[in-house]
Amino acid sequence: MSERKLLTSESVTEGHPDKVCDQISDGVLDAILARDPMARVACETAITNGLVLVMGEITTTAYVDINSIARETIRNIGYTSSEIGFDADTCGVITSISEQSPDISMGVSSQDPLQSGAGDQGMMIGFACTETPELMPLTISLAHRLTRRLAEARKSGELSWLRPDGKSQVSIEYDENWNPVRAEAVVISTQHDPLVDQETIHTDVRAHIIDTIVSSKLIDDGTKILVVTSAQPLEGKTTTACNIAMALAYGGARVLLIDADMRRPGMHRPLRLTNERGLSQVLIGQARVRDVIQRTVDPNLLAITAGRTPPNPSELLGSERMKTLLSNLSHGPFDWIVLDTPPVLAVTDAVILAPLVSGVTFVIGAEMTRRRLAERALETIMSAPPRFAAVVLNKVDFARNKYYYSRYYGHQYKNYYAEASV
Repeated sequence: MSERKLLTSESVTEGHPDKVCDQISDGVLDAILARDPMARVACETAITNGLVLVMGEITTTAYVDINSIARETIRNIGYTSSEIGFDADTCGVITSISEQSPDISMGVSSQDPLQSGAGDQGMMIGFACTETPELMPLTISLAHRLTRRLAEARKSGELSWLRPDGKSQVSIEYDENWNPVRAEAVVISTQHDPLVDQETIHTDVRAHIIDTIVSSKLIDDGTKILVVTSAQPLEGKTTTACNIAMALAYGGARVLLIDADMRRPGMHRPLRLTNERGLSQVLIGQARVRDVIQRTVDPNLLAITAGRTPPNPSELLGSERMKTLLSNLSHGPFDWIVLDTPPVLAVTDAVILAPLVSGVTFVIGAEMTRRRLAERALETIMSAPPRFAAVVLNKVDFARNKYYYSRYYGHQYKNYYAEASV
């Protein structure tokens, strides 16, 4: 197996405090050089709530209005009201400018360029590559394009709830020859209107920002969605779903467990959760996802219970809202999403969800379901079809079914641990 390599880059929007400072300093430099090409400008800017400080060492024959340059730069960025954190017209602007240090000036003022010193400015080196037309690594190229797209969507009014400050981070996985193969992570952090909800932010950022910049070829199903079902009731599918989720969480994965059996919800009982609001309220628009997610005893395991039983569970599970919910969750912070669904032969809920998920785990109770019924249930679920399917044989009585491995695991291990405890 080839070695996995990850490269991560980040970029900030024009409204990020660091970038605001850079743009004010650049604005002062550009204005001076336009009037005095031989000027020496070492200008820095610092900002805090309602205050801009422009400072440095500048030697020039030109005059520029630093106060106006700072305010115009901030105004063009979009900070025009104290409600969004900064106002170009009411903020304070303080300047502290002196001439270049005599010692430095003496070292760089020779008439012969070969005898002139390098001054006090730093130098940076870099490299070019063929990953992108601008000859930059794909990670930094995508990060910059994402932050520029945030600014475009904000200024055009496409996403009216956006605010100037924002950041992007892109991680790309490379093969052994340093060819980009997939996006490991794309993170967008943005200032926003306090009244907009998280679902709107997530949906809009994905549709209007990420999907317009990052190629779909680089994005795969990082989050795996698993449906757990059975042929008939009482085969232990809910217990199995809880055990799968807890095992994954115990192993370090971030897991969301959802009770999609809205007809006979039961997942909340073993997890000792409330079932006042849950999936049904989300699907009929009476609750937001963040309002119904509950914590469990394991910090890696979160859960959404079924909620109150609706009159039309199958219609809700097959709705566009359910598809959007799974799509949004699949690009969220979870490694696994496990859905507990009703039995296949009783209702169509599991079959409706099968095409929307990564795979289906089919639970069969030993000596409970006739072979023909189990086969029919599997044929029904595979007609969807899911991308993969697994089977769990549950409720096996090892005392009555003594085949080789049951004797080995049941008897040999039991004796081994019994001897160790003596």
